Amino acid sequence: MRVTTFIGAGAAIEIEDPTTNGITQAVRKQTQTHFNQRTNFIDRIAKTLDTHYLEPSNFKEMFHTLELISSYKTGWKGAVKKYTPYMTAFASPDCLGFLKTTSC
Repeated sequence: MRVTTFIGAGAAIEIEDPTTNGITQAVRKQTQTHFNQRTNFIDRIAKTLDTHYLEPSNFKEMFHTLELISSYKTGWKGAVKKYTPYMTAFASPDCLGFLKTTSC
């Protein structure tokens, strides 16, 4: 029998569990395979967020951004209304090259 415990952020620090910053740094160091190339794509997402918001992003913000990019990608391709995010009516991708190149 296994037990899973959910611990709040303050308690995690007391028992020396990973902090948000520790998890963020570990995630940013990982490399991914993207378009058949090894790259640090998540770190590129993080650097773009850092620059835009003028402060360091954390792993939750990076993963949320990846979810939004994936969701909007569907809408930009002209999917049926049922699968198109409503924000695509108001926004368009101004940096499509970000996904394929090293700079915007």
